[in-house]
Amino acid sequence: MTFFEGGVHLPFFVKWPKALPQGVENAAPVAGIDVFATAAAAAGAPLPSDRVIDGVDLVPFASGARAGRPHEALFWRSGHYRVVRAGDWKLQLSERPKQAWLFDLANDPTERDNRAQAEPARVAELTALLDAHDAQQAQPLWPSLLEGAIRIDPPLNAPRGAGDEYVYWAN
Repeated sequence: MTFFEGGVHLPFFVKWPKALPQGVENAAPVAGIDVFATAAAAAGAPLPSDRVIDGVDLVPFASGARAGRPHEALFWRSGHYRVVRAGDWKLQLSERPKQAWLFDLANDPTERDNRAQAEPARVAELTALLDAHDAQQAQPLWPSLLEGAIRIDPPLNAPRGAGDEYVYWAN
């Protein structure tokens, strides 16, 4: 229930024997938002032109016709808790509690070394990406009804400790 890698880093598999070769792998991050664009392209359906579609057609990447990363940046948000992954850098910002976490996923894939204090310029750069992305998004149609404190890292049944870090997750 957080946007740390344990909550967002999951495998994505595609099987389409008539159109995709077996065994193609691409380790670049993708997101659930890509399912719509990929399904539309696979069906030969045009994407709506009256709105921005954040997703990317993954068929060229799954077929091996295109290499690299489908996204320059990926974004997540739950209420005041916002996250951007740009390249191998990931910034998480929380307003309650006020906290910034910055990780170099290429060298720290388990997000143990928070680089936010050591790299204020990178925090500012990624915060600007988040702000620009937020400015393009529609406002929520309804407010969150509650927020829950979610500890970072320990299992939900682990005893609470004085030094626990947490975020408030909005429903």
